[in-house]
Amino acid sequence: MDSRQEEAVPTLGGGVIVGGRYRVAGMIGRGGMGTVYAMEDMKLGGMLRAVKVTRLSPDANEAYSAEAHMLMSLSHPNLPHIVDYLRMEESGCDALVMDYFNGQTLTAYANGTYGSIPYGQIVQIGLQLCSALRYLHRQSPPVIHRDLKPSNVMIGGNGEVKLIDFGISRRYKENRRQDTEQLGTEGFAAPEQKGGGQSDARTDIYGLGAVLFYLASGGAVFRHGEGAASDPFAGMRADIPPRFKAVVERMLQSQPSRRYPSMAEAEEALALLIHGEMPFLNQVAPTAKAALFPAGQIQIGVVSLSPGAGATFLTFALHALFGHAGSASSAVEYTGSRPEWHAVLSRHLRLRNAPYRESRGFDDRYTHVWRQDGKLSWFAIDPARPVPGDHVSQKFDQMLRQSGSSVHLFDFSSRWDEPDAMHRLLQSHIVIAVGDPAVHKWQPAMLGKLERVKEELRGKGGMLVWAANKDIRFGGRHEWLSLFPDRPLAVIPQLPPEHVWDALWDGRWVTGQRKTGKRLARALQPILTFIANGFNTK
Repeated sequence: MDSRQEEAVPTLGGGVIVGGRYRVAGMIGRGGMGTVYAMEDMKLGGMLRAVKVTRLSPDANEAYSAEAHMLMSLSHPNLPHIVDYLRMEESGCDALVMDYFNGQTLTAYANGTYGSIPYGQIVQIGLQLCSALRYLHRQSPPVIHRDLKPSNVMIGGNGEVKLIDFGISRRYKENRRQDTEQLGTEGFAAPEQKGGGQSDARTDIYGLGAVLFYLASGGAVFRHGEGAASDPFAGMRADIPPRFKAVVERMLQSQPSRRYPSMAEAEEALALLIHGEMPFLNQVAPTAKAALFPAGQIQIGVVSLSPGAGATFLTFALHALFGHAGSASSAVEYTGSRPEWHAVLSRHLRLRNAPYRESRGFDDRYTHVWRQDGKLSWFAIDPARPVPGDHVSQKFDQMLRQSGSSVHLFDFSSRWDEPDAMHRLLQSHIVIAVGDPAVHKWQPAMLGKLERVKEELRGKGGMLVWAANKDIRFGGRHEWLSLFPDRPLAVIPQLPPEHVWDALWDGRWVTGQRKTGKRLARALQPILTFIANGFNTK
């Protein structure tokens, strides 16, 4: 930071009270646009807040006020949440009061105890930043951050990312050929920020590419090669695949017209890396994985967009296929649902007794059916004790821990939007939303809720993916598939009903049938690859 500006922003010592409410606990960091402190909110029992202090001056006053008003109008899980805005007249400063985020900058994280950040996690960090930037670019007029760099990105212990410091952000102005000020950080600022063009969404795409390059090259700053033989990507780590390099290379094109035209398209390119060769947790270091997933257990929520779409069917099919692959998993029937599993499992036990056993679950609302090799467990609501309740009780969590499973599949069916269900659903690492061709049952309100679930999960490092169920040839098939908010990760065929009923009455799983099982397994392979390989459940 310029030494004159450093002198212009006074240093606040520990114990200083700001605005009659916030007491300085310590300094978090200092940058070119101000100083950030951890302060105790004395009106809320000492709750920590992050407070950014900036100097008011004839040149900066308008910009700092614009930053405050801009952030106050925004709401996204990967952006700071502003709770207060103060004028510190005694020192001539502004103060932005934000929720405290317990994390560190990407600069510190990359150089910290985790060592080099695993490739898959780099992609996930990129996706979270894409989500935040896509939200900013959708504002009217669009908000351009203009200062993407590792020190302006915070990461928490659970992998959640926050994009911070909007000191040089601006609203896009139509019909303006170039920015009024050439601002940005050397090595991360796009060429147009140095003069000759107006910054727009593609400016942030360049900054994102520079951040991803930094993470994938062990902390190197991107420089365009000099001469035909110079390749700036040659310094990337050996474990970084060519597909990732190609995505980042397009982001870092000197000419904006050669980059991705929108953040949505950049996000899609990164998402394909996850759905393809290397899902994000495939390479997470053991220490980081323990922080992201306590006790190494992964929760997958399965929901129906409308009643009867097939969440229960998909839960059972995935659970059985995990068993075929040798994975230890549990399937759980949500307590708010009408008990259905118990009858199915009881028939299975009667007709296929060995090697399955049944007992009362640790949580007495449940019957526990398990395979004797310990690979598969089912927790079915006991119809004799349909006690209303949620999945947050200590008994319930103890029951899951005792199962010894690394993966828990929750069947929420169409009851997922109830408050108790939503509480547990948002703890999922993956949510699979199932839709069928009965689009007359799709409700815009439910689609909106699932979009919010997707954004909240992404802010925590999780994902929501779609599955199209009961696929069959019909005139409106193409239109049906196009109605999903995102391209379905799996398209599951409508199985011959006689095969399904034969399996049910025979006490067998559909996945165990010779022809139908193979067809179903092929359709579910994209989900199995995404979950099984990506979350190391083999």
